[in-house]
Amino acid sequence: MPPDSKQLIRQGAAHHRSGDLKAAKADYLAALESAPGDADALHLLGQILHAEGDLDTAIAHISRALELVPALAGADYNLAVLLEQAGQTTRAETHFKAHIEAHADDTDALFALARLLHHQGRRRDAEIYYRRLLAVDPTHAGGRINLGACLTELDRPEDAVPELALALEAAPGDAVALNNMAMANQALGRNKAAHDFLDQAYRLQADNPVIAANLARSGLRLGRYGDSLQVLESALDMAPSSGPLRVLNALALPFIAGSAAELSQARARMETEIGRLSELDAPISDPASEVGVTNFQAVYHGLDDRPLQEALAAFYGRNCPDLFFTAPHCRKPPARGAKIKIGFVSAHLGSHTIGKLNRHLICGLDPKKFEVHVFALSGGLGADADAYRAVADTGGAIHAPPPGFRESRAAIAGAKLDIVYYPDIGMEPITYFLAFARLAPVQCVTWGHPVTTGLGAMDYYLSNKMAEPENPEAHYTEPLILSERLDVCYGRPPPLGEPKPRAAFGIDDNRHLYLCAQSLFKVHPKMDAALAAILDRDPKAEILLIDGQQESWSAALRKRFETSIPEASRIRFMPRLAGGDFPHLIAAADVLLDTFPFCGGNTSFEALAQGKPVVTWPGAYFGGRFTYALLRQMGISETIAGDADGYARIAVRLGCGEDRRRQLKRSILERGDAIFEDRAIIAERQTQFEEFIETVCAEPAG
Repeated sequence: MPPDSKQLIRQGAAHHRSGDLKAAKADYLAALESAPGDADALHLLGQILHAEGDLDTAIAHISRALELVPALAGADYNLAVLLEQAGQTTRAETHFKAHIEAHADDTDALFALARLLHHQGRRRDAEIYYRRLLAVDPTHAGGRINLGACLTELDRPEDAVPELALALEAAPGDAVALNNMAMANQALGRNKAAHDFLDQAYRLQADNPVIAANLARSGLRLGRYGDSLQVLESALDMAPSSGPLRVLNALALPFIAGSAAELSQARARMETEIGRLSELDAPISDPASEVGVTNFQAVYHGLDDRPLQEALAAFYGRNCPDLFFTAPHCRKPPARGAKIKIGFVSAHLGSHTIGKLNRHLICGLDPKKFEVHVFALSGGLGADADAYRAVADTGGAIHAPPPGFRESRAAIAGAKLDIVYYPDIGMEPITYFLAFARLAPVQCVTWGHPVTTGLGAMDYYLSNKMAEPENPEAHYTEPLILSERLDVCYGRPPPLGEPKPRAAFGIDDNRHLYLCAQSLFKVHPKMDAALAAILDRDPKAEILLIDGQQESWSAALRKRFETSIPEASRIRFMPRLAGGDFPHLIAAADVLLDTFPFCGGNTSFEALAQGKPVVTWPGAYFGGRFTYALLRQMGISETIAGDADGYARIAVRLGCGEDRRRQLKRSILERGDAIFEDRAIIAERQTQFEEFIETVCAEPAG
């Protein structure tokens, strides 16, 4: 008598356990020939088919088994695993949850579902299941390590650190735990500690491209340019086609160059490596996190970056097709006559310079004509939220999207905006990668990070004739819209009151104080000769800079000055100041030294508000011409130099000339209205926005 289906299934299961998949498959097929509706045979055959690589047929068999017996043991979990592999994440989630409902303590299922949600960017949901898992098994290493990463990504690194400390206590040599601890520390601003954790992780898993990329990024941030290049070189030897590693390698630049020759060599290397990206096909699923940087530093060299920006955009266009998302509402023009819904998108709208440059425009648009939305990425507006209260009070909205590129994109698309306005594309990764998408019928960018984007989705670049050089269109891929005046409404800083004495900053009253209050990465090697000339021509001169975001930046710049400036001992570095002390330090200075070839912005406004002379040498591109534009709009030309020697000569004349400084201060203060509270630019922007919408409405459908 031939065996029945159940006997065949038992026989097949024995073969299955012993690893004889061919015999097991024959038994399961025979069982199904005898009993086509046997759910156990369908389920087990599905597992064999999966092992053979026939994923679609495996899914079909296990799905059929569950249709026949919805509570079939293990089938929901096994089907969920297969569906996740097939990219059917919604169905996978459903079946993981069905299994967990019946088996609440199944740690494998809890971990699998948490990871699935985590990979989808649904970090809050993932956290719930990681915590459920750890409630069942507090020793589950993967769950605790991933929870730490999840919390950091949720902008809660302070919660991540204790979780990861527990993981490392149990497994001190776990490279992934060390990496995740590094990311949490980095988010807390503990960059040296983060680098130490990454260094340990890299020593354990030098072949892990994620750890290598994180270590290289960390090293570059800390000023360890050479070390980072070595890490990238080793990583690329093992993974030469890794898109994230190749881009990081291409974009690597020193924050503080040791000399003009070193910077020139680094720039040439970068240009070569970006050029090589044109030959690379290397898909990247989430460039905002996997690459994690933009071409931020190149603009500070004062050169033409358009070819670099175009090459990078082309690389991402080939390798990251998901970037070219179109929000559904963009497939038809906005409604004529309705309020224009405009969204301002930036991670720097709080106390950052970008916030100060854009706040009055954002809050000053006519609420009868505009519905304003503010998308404050990467942590929101912080203590500056009250400054934007007018937006919500007049029918607009403040949005703080969940962390992550795709989450931010979904939030912006969901607002169904008519115009997206990017103040500072390129300052950080999320807005750069958002700008590939079509999130509104009209999309424009302005000069918060003054370089063309190279992106086809940008309809307009908004700038002004005061700061742009002649024939600026050649420097931009976007259509350029130029205002006649500076296109910014900057709030006049409040009166200082009684300034703090120099002694409060440890400054000698008998010195002529030349303050260069810019970020140290703006102090280009080209400036060294001018600084040396100031010290040579004015024996009472003291040049003051402010320490960098990283201690190593100040150390690297001191080392360079010791080589390039004979009297470098009269250059001091002031510890970073609390915000309230910065205006007092400006008040203590005799002369403000603007940087070149990339100049200041907010600092120039702050100094001119006090009537302080700001010496500038305008560069060839917008990034080096903003202070020049401020002075030009005020009708002040005395502090504008034509070369490095002229820069030093003007600075010393003012540093040594108290009477002339006093006269110039009066002129600057009398002309302050030319650059502060210029609400005419808000009216101009409103008209431009209305014209942009009218242009879109007039275009043929499709």
